[in-house]
Amino acid sequence: MLVCAIISTMSLETGTRAGQEASRTTLIVLGKNIGEDGWTGDKVRRTEDHLSPPSKISVEATGVALLEGLANDAIFTITNTAGRRPLSEEEGRLSGDQEGVGKPLPPEAVLMHRYFEKLFPDLTDRVRVQTNSWDTNTDAKETRKLIKRKVIGGPNDRLVLMTDGFHLPRAWHLFRRAGLRPYVFVSERVLALRYPERAREFEASELYKKEARKEEIVYAIQRLPFAADIISRITKRSRTK
Repeated sequence: MLVCAIISTMSLETGTRAGQEASRTTLIVLGKNIGEDGWTGDKVRRTEDHLSPPSKISVEATGVALLEGLANDAIFTITNTAGRRPLSEEEGRLSGDQEGVGKPLPPEAVLMHRYFEKLFPDLTDRVRVQTNSWDTNTDAKETRKLIKRKVIGGPNDRLVLMTDGFHLPRAWHLFRRAGLRPYVFVSERVLALRYPERAREFEASELYKKEARKEEIVYAIQRLPFAADIISRITKRSRTK
């Protein structure tokens, strides 16, 4: 059973032996824009920064992880999760995104990067985006491709999967199914290292409780053979139309 806890003793191991390259720790940060409490594509388009509370928590935790020395760099991963319909004038007004009116929203990973840049402008050179995946199952497969292409995951490197606690058991299962064995960080517990009250409020929210109940069901379904790939095909149609 996966224990969803931050590996609090984990620190950067930058010391090296002669002839050995320095190790790097890279965070693979998953968003969670679409979900419970009416977090549909329509709500995302009307919301400031176009990010749900879970996605914002993971972005904020990324900054804390980098500041605390828990990672060297990070990759936000996933494509547009709110559909391809252009932003209307009303949605632009409600979200404060006048520049986006008439255009589809960027990939969620790009939106997470923008939010990160607002909060941690001095750290933006340490975060990147991966925008080819459209759900957690394909997040894992695209991460495997990055490793195969040697974009990340050198011989001495450490890969850390980070997402919200309710999402992590299923995400970890799908990454393992893709042949990966990442360390894991719970976003809200990393965030609590510097912002404990915000982390507590998030964990106590009704949204968090509803997502936790839903994730238990989805996790059970995706453990069945081929279920994750079938769900991915359905999800891709809904998020790319």
